[in-house]
Amino acid sequence: MQKQNLGKDSSSQTGSVSQIYDEFCPILLNQFKSRDYTKFETFDASLDEFYSKIESQRSEQQQKAKENSAAQKLNKIRQDQENRVHTLRKEADHCVKMAELIEYNLEDVDAAILAVHVALAKGMNWDEFA
Repeated sequence: MQKQNLGKDSSSQTGSVSQIYDEFCPILLNQFKSRDYTKFETFDASLDEFYSKIESQRSEQQQKAKENSAAQKLNKIRQDQENRVHTLRKEADHCVKMAELIEYNLEDVDAAILAVHVALAKGMNWDEFA
């Protein structure tokens, strides 16, 4: 068996561990002695148990993988939206600051606008004006 960490379970247990069948063999081999295993009275009983559980375990693993993938996508979308909001707020603050500067220097701004209008009225080219 393999141990798999489930994290928070629906029964409000934190860090619960699930055992997943990954192999079966008629005798306990040395390579598997260090791992968790379940011993059955007959080999047929072990086969019945293995094949009855393996399909449900695989479908649970696939479901969890899909849920994790969806959660990651949702987190990326949230993070992207937060970044966009931050950028828009920063741009709005910049625009407010520019508007305040224009209001504080209204006479100078009006004089600059008038100078541009006079130059264009006299027939000055934009290239020359630049």
